[in-house]
Amino acid sequence: MVAMLKGPIKLICSGCGKEQDYDRDIDDDIPNCVKTIVSQCPECNGGDFGSEIWLDVVGREIDWETGKPFQT
Repeated sequence: MVAMLKGPIKLICSGCGKEQDYDRDIDDDIPNCVKTIVSQCPECNGGDFGSEIWLDVVGREIDWETGKPFQT
């Protein structure tokens, strides 16, 4: 079962570890089960197109296409 979360999403930079809250209501494309997004902040991103890793409340990676945890 996938939890439907409310409240902010935690953004964590994979480069420097900075954390910031992100208002869940800003982006309708992010599934409600996402609790954390790991990516690079502007200071750590060298201008390339970075990628995001979406995690649920227990740390499972969320599939962008299905909006559900990957099956392992």
